[in-house]
Amino acid sequence: MYISIPMKYFDEIYGELNLVEPVVLDLLNSRAFQRLKGIRPNGVSYYFDHRLNQTRFEHCLGVYHILKSFGASLAEQIAGLLHDVSHQVFSHVMDFVHNTGPAQDYQDSIHHTLFKKGELKDILEKYHLDSSSISNLKKWPRLDNELPNICADRLDYTFRDSFQLGFINRSTVSEILADLTFEPQKGFVFKHLELAQIFGRLSYKMQIQVWHNFASETSFKLMSEILKYASDQKLILDNDYWLADDDMVKKLLSFNDFFINQKWQQLIALDPAKPGAHFKKSKFRVVNPWVANQRLTELDFEFKQMFEEEKIKYGRSGIYCF
Repeated sequence: MYISIPMKYFDEIYGELNLVEPVVLDLLNSRAFQRLKGIRPNGVSYYFDHRLNQTRFEHCLGVYHILKSFGASLAEQIAGLLHDVSHQVFSHVMDFVHNTGPAQDYQDSIHHTLFKKGELKDILEKYHLDSSSISNLKKWPRLDNELPNICADRLDYTFRDSFQLGFINRSTVSEILADLTFEPQKGFVFKHLELAQIFGRLSYKMQIQVWHNFASETSFKLMSEILKYASDQKLILDNDYWLADDDMVKKLLSFNDFFINQKWQQLIALDPAKPGAHFKKSKFRVVNPWVANQRLTELDFEFKQMFEEEKIKYGRSGIYCF
């Protein structure tokens, strides 16, 4: 039984958010949503770079705020609020555990199952919202749009991660959001070239310095090896994948296992500023924004070179060095 009491939530990027919609308040109080406070979007990067301490709880509220600001329907707002509830421990590390390949979409493959029964389905039905429609992320173009387009999800995680690292400030975030419009086939579209350049370059900077630098890619591989080993040894069960990040670390280290401890020490010793040998990046996440009717790469030759060179690195085979 939930009591829908309006609340104010302070977001470090967008400021004070007034949360008044009863269905939103009920969902915020659900166990499925509350557990996101313990899940960090950047896998295990936090354990070697403590600046990356944001959570999927914060991110989902940010996506909800953007969708609401751009006139999305209530159903799409709710889809955005809940779009990450299927993320398990260490987020996209689970893609490496389950070998889902470059799409890194394991959480998408199980997303709909969380809406078939239980508290999320009950809350949505209470407000006459179709749980199967809400869980179909591809149905909502403001929320989810194919790369290299911009969508609400991509906007928020780029803002949020780069804000944590001091790459962007609140004022610039506000300027970017104010310059955007939404077009169903293109996603979010810039009016002015200068702001598109800021966001495009920010996405590129995050790709090469944070999301898919050598330390990040290596940490995903190391933690996936730890989890696979722990599972094979029956030290953890499938249900443990729903633990919070810190709880899983505590559990894994409690075994005092040589293999786990060795891999963990390698992981926490990673240096995000240290380049590695040539390696294939697991995902290419640089956006190529629309500016009116043209892509940024059509208007900015320097950005086009950066974009194409990074895309080649994503497709290149190589080796990991530990």
